Amino acid sequence: MDRKLVLTIFFAFQLMVGSGQYLVKPNSNGNGRTWQSATNLQDALSSAQAGVEIWVAEGVYYPTTCSPCTEEDKEKSFVIPDGVKLLGGFKGGETNKNQRDWQQNKTILSGDIDQDNTKDNNSYSVVFTENVGNLTVVDGLTIRDGNAEGDTSLKEDPNRSGGGWYNGGVGTPQSNPQIINCIFENNDANAFGGAMYNMGSFEGHCMPTYQNCTFKNNQSKFDGGAIYSNGSFGGDCNFIMEDCLFENNLAGWEIGSGGALFNNGIEGVCNPEIRRSKFQYQEATLHGGAVYNQGKSGDASPLFENCTFYKNKAEQAGAIYNLGVRSNGNSSPQIINCTFYGNVAYDFGGAIMANGDLNGTSEPFIGNCIFWKNRGFVNGDIFYMVNGRPNLEYCLVENVSCLDMHASLSDNSRIICGDGMLYNKQPKFRNPEIGDLRIKHNSAALNTGNLRLGDANTDIENMPRLHLDHIDIGAHEYNGLAPTLFDSFKAESSSDFVSLTWTNLSEYKMAGCEVQRSKDSSDFETVAWVPSQGDSQQGQSYQTWNVPPQRGEIYTYRLRCLDTDSCEQYFGLDTAFVQPNEILAKVFPVPVLDEVTLKVYFPKDNNGQNRLAVSLTNVLGQIIIAEPEMMVNKGWAEFKYKLKDRASEVFYLHVLANRERFVIPILLSKL
Repeated sequence: MDRKLVLTIFFAFQLMVGSGQYLVKPNSNGNGRTWQSATNLQDALSSAQAGVEIWVAEGVYYPTTCSPCTEEDKEKSFVIPDGVKLLGGFKGGETNKNQRDWQQNKTILSGDIDQDNTKDNNSYSVVFTENVGNLTVVDGLTIRDGNAEGDTSLKEDPNRSGGGWYNGGVGTPQSNPQIINCIFENNDANAFGGAMYNMGSFEGHCMPTYQNCTFKNNQSKFDGGAIYSNGSFGGDCNFIMEDCLFENNLAGWEIGSGGALFNNGIEGVCNPEIRRSKFQYQEATLHGGAVYNQGKSGDASPLFENCTFYKNKAEQAGAIYNLGVRSNGNSSPQIINCTFYGNVAYDFGGAIMANGDLNGTSEPFIGNCIFWKNRGFVNGDIFYMVNGRPNLEYCLVENVSCLDMHASLSDNSRIICGDGMLYNKQPKFRNPEIGDLRIKHNSAALNTGNLRLGDANTDIENMPRLHLDHIDIGAHEYNGLAPTLFDSFKAESSSDFVSLTWTNLSEYKMAGCEVQRSKDSSDFETVAWVPSQGDSQQGQSYQTWNVPPQRGEIYTYRLRCLDTDSCEQYFGLDTAFVQPNEILAKVFPVPVLDEVTLKVYFPKDNNGQNRLAVSLTNVLGQIIIAEPEMMVNKGWAEFKYKLKDRASEVFYLHVLANRERFVIPILLSKL
């Protein structure tokens, strides 16, 4: 046999796939059985049955082409049948779908059917699905340039909503496709859902799943800049979303809510589960810069876990607006291990609005979350409430107290702060100005969360959630080396010096420690600086020395340790003194501003029979305070007296210690 013929047959065999696939290339009209005889996408979709995979090579595909374009042209979409898998990212030559690279080999479904690079005359919806189950898969495609600008009175019509993708229909039994590794960009809707509209109302079910998708630069005239999900009037739309990114989507180029997501549960249910997703630079001209949950006489209570909300903005609720109004209306999402940074409301609620008015309910549960630099320009830097009751546990907030967060229109509103709250503690993000919200080793959020509040084993970056001893607060788990962990600190005195020793179980990015000393346990001075020995996860020991105290004086020592980020930690508190041989009575401070402390020292135990009596008199000798005589052991006995509100300026402390008597004058300063 001719060698050339053998090679040709072998090559054709290599490019042929099984009977359950169609191979698609741009501008092709073959039978789709091999890459050499690839077909076009519309023919593959019209022929495919459930179970068939359509492999789509890189390039740009249009539902139709036209110039000029008619109304009928603009109504054409890529209609995906039930149970069909549409896979992009092929170069055109693969024999196994695992060989494809959807990021490198861009496979684009475009609504620019007249190819003039404008949105005029574009497809109303680039992709359309109806009554499809979860075996329907779209994986590795970019869906762009849809423009649902149809002239219809019904806003939910496919010609006005879902510029990128319209999923489902009124009364549709189900429409639950899997959407994986897809990019939705530059899609518009003249009503709802610039990128995608999910219709599940009137006893329908729309529960798609999204995995690793990006929604960028989509917009709607009204609600749902990226996705509008409709589970109203007896329907449900409980979609699942994981590892998705929303960026620069807009709801309401006229007036609208939900810059990224609008979850409609009016007299129905819309309770999606959203995990490990990022919402950044979303905007709504009315409510909910990132998300609007509408539970009027229904339920719209999503789960958000391991999500970030970064620099979103709206008139009210910079990040999430929750509306649970009217009888049985509920919008009480669970928000676990999320980070809210730099969200802005030009009116109320910099981050979150909880509206449970007219006998409704809005009681969001918020745990292990960070709120930082969110701003409501009229009221409520974090929250604003109308008969709403957010419940917080183990959250780090910029405010100085729970009460400081309260901003409300109604007396029935209140914020409930439970265990583990951190007020006005620095989260120490790596670089928040460019959106890097990972925490550093010295963050107050480190190891301060509650693992029982969430179900996730990984954080927003799919890194292990339990890295050190405890879970962190926020969307990101710290995954660097163990931070500095102090173990012990000791001060030991002799007649020649005070030895100060301490050990660290681990050490990371430490500059060093100041040894500080105080004679009254309040005013500390630095007596030594000891630089760090460098990063170590095995433990390190340090020692330095100080001059000894005078006989009978007590020195209290502590460490003030600084890391390379100039963050300080105070650690250790120990005392050192040279034991006197006689009874001592000492008073400090002198003069007294508010409270005076008396310390009496007995050098011997005396079988617990040291007798001590103390009284305080004014200049006339009148007794103001008299301690009952007591029996004390060896060591120091301490007494404190408040003098600030006393009329006199001079007092005397009378001390009878065994047979020794001390009379100590006290001057009360009026400064």
